[in-house]
Amino acid sequence: PKWAYIVICDTCSHRCAWCYGGFNQNLTQRMSLELFAATLRRLKEVGILQVTIAGGEPTEHPQFLEFLAYAQAMGFLINVASHGEHITRGMSKKLVQRDVRQVQINFQGAEFHDQIHGVPGSFLRQVAGIQHLVRVSIEVAANVTVGAYNFDSIEGIFKQAAELEVTRIRV
Repeated sequence: PKWAYIVICDTCSHRCAWCYGGFNQNLTQRMSLELFAATLRRLKEVGILQVTIAGGEPTEHPQFLEFLAYAQAMGFLINVASHGEHITRGMSKKLVQRDVRQVQINFQGAEFHDQIHGVPGSFLRQVAGIQHLVRVSIEVAANVTVGAYNFDSIEGIFKQAAELEVTRIRV
């Protein structure tokens, strides 16, 4: 393996209807920076080149930027998995400074996002986050969960992602 996916917290402000990790249940576990550093050292020993920092919602971890700095210092290619709502202009600039290459965003499109995520208005904040990332040339990958509720709308969801300059779509 060359790529590792590291969950640094199980907290998340969204309440996704299909959350597989229970992150929508007011969990509060957070990885310590010391454990993260030890994990990265071990991953480096076994040849991992790329890490995705995830959660819950990793941007809600109080030491999120420190985690990125440590991964950067160790020379990893860095990705972040996020709902995208906390990606402000300032945050996008900090992600660039930490050499984040890609942000993988759970993307359900305008019609379904707020209902699935359980947070009114969150789609518009996600769109703003995507736009901030595109402006600083961080690649955005849309992770689209497909179910009976959106099966007939997939083409439209993909079109919305493309219009936002999302470069990859994962289903």
